[in-house]
Amino acid sequence: MSAYIERIQSDRSIVPSFNTFYEYMRDDYRKELAQRDIKVEKSDFNIDNMLTTMRQYYRGAGVTISCSIHGEHRPARQAVHRLRDRFD
Repeated sequence: MSAYIERIQSDRSIVPSFNTFYEYMRDDYRKELAQRDIKVEKSDFNIDNMLTTMRQYYRGAGVTISCSIHGEHRPARQAVHRLRDRFD
């Protein structure tokens, strides 16, 4: 997570979002893991499993809760209220 935050802080063209985090993990972090001197075993961290789980939310592929970073959070709040209603 810290590497992604450093990336978005150094490159202001990247809009912080779930989608850009997914793309970072898929495209950049996966390569970084493969190039490490000390290998990360799948039993320690399985990036493929993580990406498979995340993919259902990538670019609206599944259930999407919208949340705006720059102000209006109404859609996210409405979605949370709907979820809460389902469990009451």
